[in-house]
Amino acid sequence: MVLLASQCWSCRHYVSGLFGAVGRPHCAAFPEGIPHEVIRGSVDHREPYPGDNGIRWESNGRPWLDLPPELRDLLGL
Repeated sequence: MVLLASQCWSCRHYVSGLFGAVGRPHCAAFPEGIPHEVIRGSVDHREPYPGDNGIRWESNGRPWLDLPPELRDLLGL
């Protein structure tokens, strides 16, 4: 599963909750939903990405591959 490698889970801007109010993962940079290329890890969001409102990945202190609790529960990990 590609989403397991997403840098989003370790970003301080990620909004907890797999499918929040917008019906898909979102964050401060992408309040209407994180683009597939970003959430899949196809691009490194430490670099600018169109539509990111100038907000880029910043560590939340969690290891890059450590998933948020709600996703771990969903996957039974």
